Amino acid sequence: VFSFSMYWMVLTLGPIMVGASIAATSYVTSLQILENETLSGAFNLFLRWLPLLLSFFAFLGLYILVPNKKVHLAHGAMGAAVAAILFELSK
Repeated sequence: VFSFSMYWMVLTLGPIMVGASIAATSYVTSLQILENETLSGAFNLFLRWLPLLLSFFAFLGLYILVPNKKVHLAHGAMGAAVAAILFELSK
């Protein structure tokens, strides 16, 4: 029952999360405040890396929670990093 409910959740929330990620990325990149020099470098860097970090954690949750077998955190993190980078490049 757990695997079916997790599978159903991924099928239901997956497209919503992809749309939200694309919308958030386009919103952050269109902000005029990013071109303003008054922002600190750390905050500007955080805003630029935010979509990648959100994608990484979404894929990490997907790769750790969905399979029926136990997935080590390091293996899930490596897969999530590759998937997040490729997902952000495809946007």
